[in-house]
Amino acid sequence: MQTTSGEIWKINFTDFGGSLTGKAVFEKEKVGEVNAVNDPNAPLIGFGVYPNPANAAANLVFTAQKAASQAKLTLTDVHGRTVFQANLKVNQGLNGYVLPTQQLNEGVYFTVLKIDNQLFAEKLIIRH
Repeated sequence: MQTTSGEIWKINFTDFGGSLTGKAVFEKEKVGEVNAVNDPNAPLIGFGVYPNPANAAANLVFTAQKAASQAKLTLTDVHGRTVFQANLKVNQGLNGYVLPTQQLNEGVYFTVLKIDNQLFAEKLIIRH
C-alpha cells in the first residue's frame, strides 16, 4: 500500500475474530518510500526499490501518470555490465515488480527503468 506521502507499507492479515464480531486484525510494516520525480511531464510520479539492502529479492515500485505498453527494467553492476533485464507493462497508478537477486554477487547495483525514452534510476545494495 502506498500513502499520499510516498511511503510503502506491507499489510499482513494476522487474525480474524470470527463471524460474530467480524473483527479482523492486521499488522503493518513500513518497507520503503517512493522517491518523488520532480518533473510534471515525466511518465512517473515516484520510483523506489526496497528493501535496500536486499537479500533474495528486491521490490521495484513506481507510480505512473499513465499506462505504457512497454518499459524496460535493467540492472547493472558498478562496472556498467547488464546483469538482468526485463520488459514490463506499466499500468496507470502504483506498479510493482519483484526483482530476483539471490543469484547475484553481493555489491552495489543500479536499477534503471526506461519509460517513454526517459530513464529513472535507483542504487541497490545486495547482501546475502
